[in-house]
Amino acid sequence: MSETTEQLVLDIGDRLISLVSSEIPTVIGNAVPTERRALQALLVKTAGIMRSLLDLTRLGRNTEVMILARSLADHAITFAWLAIDPGAHYPRWERGDARDRLVAQKGWEQRGRTLLEPSVKEMFERQNANQVKYPPDMDDRADKAHDYWAAQLGFPAGDKPFADAYDVIFKHCSSRTHASIQGLNDVIELTPERTVLVLDRGSDRSCAAIRGDRRTSVLIG
Repeated sequence: MSETTEQLVLDIGDRLISLVSSEIPTVIGNAVPTERRALQALLVKTAGIMRSLLDLTRLGRNTEVMILARSLADHAITFAWLAIDPGAHYPRWERGDARDRLVAQKGWEQRGRTLLEPSVKEMFERQNANQVKYPPDMDDRADKAHDYWAAQLGFPAGDKPFADAYDVIFKHCSSRTHASIQGLNDVIELTPERTVLVLDRGSDRSCAAIRGDRRTSVLIG
């Protein structure tokens, strides 16, 4: 019996995870440049997201899978952009992170609170004072990753793996990552007489809805 597409994708995903997880924990000397250590850490974090995504896929938790898929695309695209020139791109990434943390701190200060210890705040202020550009937005990172990596990775001319990951996964899955009208479709089943809100779309979801099992659904109307 041949594998289904879903089974094949899950099998490939498991194999990819094993390539990384077999080498974890990774021990890196502190003499290794910060940007190189960051790339290794980003790879490990990406593997963890991928492993959780595969687990949820097997449980049929499609909404949560889409949320993790968006995060996975974020990490993969950012890794590819950083890897183009780690020495030049990491300071930009670092400065963008520092800017965002300082913006959050400013909001807390306006409410008479503090988020960062003084020494940590000073560190972020130094990083934000670095006269490098802020990092590009995710769509721009994807385009730059495509321009640099697509041909080297053997993708045919015209294929845009990173740009497609941004358009198909990152943007599309945003509707599940955020509270959105479109995202409500995952838990709504309409009938001519009523609306069924379904928490768990298991194989017996129709029976659960009919019997009004409140562990899985709530009937409105």
